[in-house]
Amino acid sequence: MTVIMKEEISPTQRFETLFQDYHEDVLRYISAKVSDRKIAEDLASETFMVAWRRLDRVPYCLSAKLWLISVGNKIMANWFRSRQRQNNLLHKISSELPTKVSVTHEDKLPYEYFRDNLEIALDKIPSTEREIIRLAVFEGRSHKDIASILSCSSNAVGIKLYRARRSLAKELSKLDSTLPISIT
Repeated sequence: MTVIMKEEISPTQRFETLFQDYHEDVLRYISAKVSDRKIAEDLASETFMVAWRRLDRVPYCLSAKLWLISVGNKIMANWFRSRQRQNNLLHKISSELPTKVSVTHEDKLPYEYFRDNLEIALDKIPSTEREIIRLAVFEGRSHKDIASILSCSSNAVGIKLYRARRSLAKELSKLDSTLPISIT
């Protein structure tokens, strides 16, 4: 661990030092609470994105580790809340659809089969793409609203949403090549 004084290094060097010194600690903390390693890595990365954007607020010396873990904890809490809302929404959607008891694909109604594949495909795309699809499609938010929530421009939202839809379509087509899927 490197002790850093305020005037000694540039912001880039300071961030690199923070990352080198504390990334493993932050990742270990998040991994203890999130069982999926890829998700834990994403959440740790988001923690360091916040650190970069707010580098002037990151304390010096040992307090930096506590600050980073605190930020990681907040990001993790947001992820858990988002995941819970997503599960609640999927449950609500599936409970509102008429159901038919079936065991095989042939016995399922087309929307039941598609709903099952949609849930599987959503779980396979990155959490950031899942979030933008949830905001745009399930919650019906505008690009402007999403841009405000994600702290980016409306144009960036359009690009991210296009990429997320493309990823989702790709995952859906892997599950069933007979589904007609377009990326509009």
